[in-house]
Amino acid sequence: IADLESQLTQSQVDLQVARHRQSALASELRESTTSLKAAQAEVTRLEAVIKHKNGRLRTLNDNYERRLRVADTTIATHTAELGRLQDRVSTLDRDLQKASQRAQAAISQRDQARAAHIATREYLSASFLPRPARDTIARLEKRINKVERSQKSRQDLESALAKLQQERDDLAVQRDELLGQLGERFMEITDLRAERDQAQGKLSSIASLLPSATGHKRTRSGAESPTSSTRASKAARSTSSSSQASASGHAPVSASPIELLSTAAVGQRATRSMSSSSSAGPPGHLHRSVRSAAKSGGGGASSLPVASEAIVHSDSDESSSGASGSTHVFDSDVAGNDSGSPESSRAKNEFGMPSCPLSDAELAALQPTTVPRSEWIPGYRDRRSFRGHDIVPWSAQDIRQISIVEMDADLLFHHYTKPMEWLIPLRDPVPPLGDWREDLVDEDNVRDLIKSAPWEVLAAPLDPLTFKSRGWFRHMKQLYASYEAEHLRAYWDSTHAFPVSITKRRASRYLDAFYTDRKQRRSRAGARWKSFLQQVLIGLLRGYCDLDLLLDPFFLHFPRPGEAGAWYPGIEYGADPADLLEALTITDAADRWRNHYRDVPEEHPALEIARLRG
Repeated sequence: IADLESQLTQSQVDLQVARHRQSALASELRESTTSLKAAQAEVTRLEAVIKHKNGRLRTLNDNYERRLRVADTTIATHTAELGRLQDRVSTLDRDLQKASQRAQAAISQRDQARAAHIATREYLSASFLPRPARDTIARLEKRINKVERSQKSRQDLESALAKLQQERDDLAVQRDELLGQLGERFMEITDLRAERDQAQGKLSSIASLLPSATGHKRTRSGAESPTSSTRASKAARSTSSSSQASASGHAPVSASPIELLSTAAVGQRATRSMSSSSSAGPPGHLHRSVRSAAKSGGGGASSLPVASEAIVHSDSDESSSGASGSTHVFDSDVAGNDSGSPESSRAKNEFGMPSCPLSDAELAALQPTTVPRSEWIPGYRDRRSFRGHDIVPWSAQDIRQISIVEMDADLLFHHYTKPMEWLIPLRDPVPPLGDWREDLVDEDNVRDLIKSAPWEVLAAPLDPLTFKSRGWFRHMKQLYASYEAEHLRAYWDSTHAFPVSITKRRASRYLDAFYTDRKQRRSRAGARWKSFLQQVLIGLLRGYCDLDLLLDPFFLHFPRPGEAGAWYPGIEYGADPADLLEALTITDAADRWRNHYRDVPEEHPALEIARLRG
């Protein structure tokens, strides 16, 4: 009986252990089932995201191809028109030369007739011969009449010559306008390519996650037992964690973001210089190789249109007299004339950019400026350290991490267009609703505000402080003036972005469209501003100017991330405006920076920087 009792006890213990094991196996089975469902849901979600991204990519590709075809058609039309205008100019030049030759012949005949007339008079006064003298006088009168007719014909030719010259000048202006339009088309194509590349990068990053998820799904579904499924999932998790740890262990920790960006810019410029074409056509010639090179090349300065370079060279015939226009900026005439500089013999790529930085000898051969180029901001080839009070308002820490040859359009766009907290203060915390007049933001007040066009205050004419409008600087000024006139409202929006709640946008189609258009205007203006900075990069690489050019009050600037830009109507202490127009008047009077000091140019912070005035 005792043996049976011990056996019964042992059996009960074994039964309890078996029940615990059964419970553990059931728990593992439930966990495996839950993990399988989660993996399947994640795979389904990723497939939906990829499908959406594929649709978006197809749409972008279609839009890109359509706009590219339109741009190609426009370029072909403009190129044909340009060729026709050039043929017309050549014909006018030939007609002008023929007219000049005829005029010179008429003048020569007139002089000969006058000489013969004088000689005849002297002869008659010396010895009177009645009949032969009358015949001679008659012949001379005929020649004089012929010369007078020739003189009248000469006057007609001169007037026709003046008309031809005027027509030639008009054709030259039309040619420059066509080249400018071609440059804008190239900028739009560059922006489209950047958007397409960004979408493809996002799609690749999402697609890279799909194979691991499907493999995880196959591991789950192909398991023979709950225990093996659990072990497989644990092994997959441990492998993933170890790979992440090994990847993080090789990440650099000592380089700053600006240094990393500058290093990447140097690599991109080196790649572009190696892949650029060595052949160069005439400035006005737009070959298809330009577009193919732009399609295969990187961003930054090399994506500048060749038309811009052509317009720059069209200004090279101006006189080179005059004083320097700034402490830092090169004399405008010299900057616009490449024929007399060492850089004229340098190879340029198909977009007009120097294929490599200027050498020390070429920099020394450039015309000297009031402040030596060795003190320009930043260093041209080598990174230089500055004292903070010598380069105000730039950050000495940021400037010593970069040089001009390391800079590209992306780095210039994100870090060096404007010093932080110079024109625009830092952003304040979002105030509570009771501290400002949200009730003023309604459809009627917004309509009245927009109807008044308050952004027109930014269109006030302002003369440049650091350069004169000749040569390369004239071309750069024309490009910027065109860009600013097109995106003036976006600049005003950037410092007067009053909140429009989602409730009000749902209640009013007008407010919803206003809110959407405001965001789109800012996006388009930012893309065009980045394209314009490629022109500034040309001036930096050629030694025409340094970063202080962008401090000129002539340029408008968007708030940088972290700077103020939102407008809360009626937030000023003691303010009780009746509508948005009155609130705008109060705000602009309190915050002069919101209108970029265009209404009070004498208060612009750039006027306090002595080195800008020279």
